[in-house]
This record gives sequence, C-alpha cells and structure tokens, in this order.
Amino acid sequence: MGRTGAGGRREPVPPRTRAHRGPRGDGGPRGHRSARGDLPEDTEAPEETEVPEDTEAPEETEAPEDTEAPEETEAPEDTEAPAEVEAPEDTETPEDTEAPAETEVPEDTEAPAETEVPVEADGELELRLPETAPDPQTAQALGVGALHADGSFTPGEAEVNAPEDAAPAAEEATPVPDEIATQAPVENTAEAAAEATEAPTEAPTEAPVEETPAPVAYSVKPAGEATVYYYDNGSKGFHRTPNSHGMGGAPAHTLAEAFAAGKNRCNSCGMPDESILSEEHIAWVDGKNRIHTTDECASFSGDWRLIPLAEAVDAGYERCADCGADAYAESIFPTPTPTPEPTATPEPMAVTPSTPLKSVGEITVYYYATSKGYHVKSSCVGMSNAPAHTLAEAVSDGKRACGNCNPPAADLIGQPVLWVDGKGLCHTTDACSSFTGKYSLVTRDDALARGLDGCPDCGATEYLVPGTVLAGN
Repeated sequence: MGRTGAGGRREPVPPRTRAHRGPRGDGGPRGHRSARGDLPEDTEAPEETEVPEDTEAPEETEAPEDTEAPEETEAPEDTEAPAEVEAPEDTETPEDTEAPAETEVPEDTEAPAETEVPVEADGELELRLPETAPDPQTAQALGVGALHADGSFTPGEAEVNAPEDAAPAAEEATPVPDEIATQAPVENTAEAAAEATEAPTEAPTEAPVEETPAPVAYSVKPAGEATVYYYDNGSKGFHRTPNSHGMGGAPAHTLAEAFAAGKNRCNSCGMPDESILSEEHIAWVDGKNRIHTTDECASFSGDWRLIPLAEAVDAGYERCADCGADAYAESIFPTPTPTPEPTATPEPMAVTPSTPLKSVGEITVYYYATSKGYHVKSSCVGMSNAPAHTLAEAVSDGKRACGNCNPPAADLIGQPVLWVDGKGLCHTTDACSSFTGKYSLVTRDDALARGLDGCPDCGATEYLVPGTVLAGN
C-alpha cells in the first residue's frame, strides 16, 4: 500500500502500530475493530495518513527504507472490511502494493514507462533492458549498474573495477543513442550514395564539334523533259512558248518527243540542239546566267537554256545553292586548289672585308727534293732539318701531303680560309698579335655553319657576318 507523492511517485504508508490501540484493561475497545470486526469510531480518521508536505520532496526520501515497507505491512485483519472504510483517493488497497512494477522511474532517468523495475531488498533498482527497442531520440546509454529510486545511477562492480584497457570494450558494447538514431537511415544513405556515384561513371561530355552542313540533295532534271510547244500537224518546228510565231495555244510536248517526231528546233527561240539529249552533264541556265539542276527551282528566273555543264562552269556562271547546283557542279568539276607561290629567297649581301686573308699557299712546309711528300715538321719520317718551302711550291713540285704529320691539304689553296688559334677564335692570319697556340685551318663557310667567332683585332669578324657572301667569289 502506498500513496502518491510529488512527481507521481508512490510512497509507502507507514505501518500501523499499536499506538492506535487503547490501553488494556481500560474497558475501551482493543485495536481498530470490535470483537465482531467492526471498526470503532476513533479509527475513522484516514485524513491523518496524508502528509503532503513529506511527499513534495521525493529526493529526501531514502529509497531503501521506503521499499521495505511492503514486506512489513501485513495486516490482513485490518483489510478484512475495506468496503466499510472510506479510504481517501490517494490511499490504495493492498492489491496495488502487490505490483511494484507500477513504481515509476524518476523522470531524470528517462526510462520507458512500460519498463518494469522491481524493488530489490537492498534498496536498489535493477536496470534491465526493455523488451522493445527504445526510442533512438530519447534513449540514453547508462552502461551496467543499478538505478536507484531517487534517480541516481551507480555503475556495476564489473565496470567500477574494470581496468583502463577494458574501457574501450565497454564503450563499444554500449550503444550510443546517436548511433542508434542513425542506424535506420544508413541503408538509405548508402543507396543514395550508390546512386550518386553512378553519375561520374557516365561518359564525359565532349565539346560540340562544328559539323560542316551536309550539301543539299539534288536531282538533275533530264534535258529530254524540257517543255516545248508545237502542233502535231502543221508545225515544222518546236518553240519555247505556245504562242510563238503565230501559234495560238499550241499543245505542250517534251523535248525528247519533239526530236522523236522529227520537229526542228527554233533558232529564234534559242532551242537546244539534239546533241543535248546525249550530254552526260547538263546545266539549266536561267535568265540571270545562274546554273540550276532544274528549271522548276524556286530561284529560277526568266527563260531556260540547256547547255553542257562544262560550258557553264568555264563561263563562270553562279551556282544556285537552293536546288543543289553548287554541290552538283563541284562534284563534277571540283574547284582547283590554288598552288601557293614559292617564297623568293633574298639574295645574300656581298661584303668586302678591309683585311685580306693570308693565303694557304703561304704556309711553310718541309721536304727534300727527293721526297715524295711535304711535311709540317722538318724531322718527320726520318728527315733531319729538311729545307722549308711554301705549300704552293710543294703543290707545284708534285709533292703530296704526309699521312703522318697531316699538313694542310693542297685543295685549300685559293679558298677563303680562316686561321683558328688554340682558343677556337678565327683570325685572318696566324701572325695576329692576339693569336695563341697552334693553328688549324677552316673555310669561311664552315666557320659560319659552326658559329665560330672572329677576332676584331685582325678583322676576321668582317668575314663572319651571317647571310653574306664575299664580293668577287
């Protein structure tokens, strides 16, 4: 039995004690009921059991003492006549106390209302997971422990004494409300992500390519289908109009029919010769000298003429694009691609250096009169102090270059040759004051091709101007 206090919690009613009974031997009633079980008049004061001041502060009521009350309250004699006792609305019968599951958990624990939390003897409420899935929006992770009647939570022993390295396992085992709340939309999110990832798999959009418009399809009207006029009887020739030469409404015929009937063409009407029927490519020319594929073209103007296509193209007649005459003429007689004119190569500028080049023929070489070749060393190949000569004399004496000391070649005589020193600088002579090291010979054209520099002291730079030639050569 209990009463409802502040916050909707049930508080146990203190058990009845002997203080309510009268003293023995005083002749008064003993207990709350008479010998027949009727309640005496002095027990009709149930209002004294209401203590609203005590129930307004459920936090001050200790849960262990309050929860032991249902076991001590065993007074079947007092509950034999519940019908005659007018109990206040907040006083419940013993049957209500037999269902501790109705004890509501404090609001701060936010446990589901239908969760049954039985009262333990030691004053703690055992925490059990609900049989139904909790609302993810309001569920809270409490872990393992005991939930007290005052709303406080004490972790279980296993969790209190668990080592630090066991904490991550407990956290993983305890579902977090946020994770529970997001479990339902995970599948939708995955499907949405899968659908979203399908878009990049599409082929990339290519930049639009400007396509050349397709030429207008054309069909050339045969020359034999040209309309002419004549009488079957009485007309010797065919004409352009039905009223030509005094005819009055002559019937229409085709050009092929006119020639087949033996009619003559009218020269004054400008009728074509019979040979036009055998022409492979014809042109329908209007009064503005424009080429058409048919005289039925919407752009056709004036009287028609039939001539060979080659004749119309050679005459430079304009080609009608509306009936496809431009494509027709281009397919038969393509426009020739103009040949670009060759770019004229400028003539190189002739230069006359101020300092002449030392002639190769003046180079000193060595040989005996009986020697077969000339040398750059007087002691080459067994010679000893052979007499000196010029290269020009050696060539005149019929001597050939030594293959051992490699003297200058005789064919260099008469060519513009520069003298290259040990630093790769070109000179007009090996006698230049800036000349260093041994000399080597190079022709002017070879020096320009190799990009060699010339010595300004001896005037060699005047010979190495690109795009020039030596005057007189």
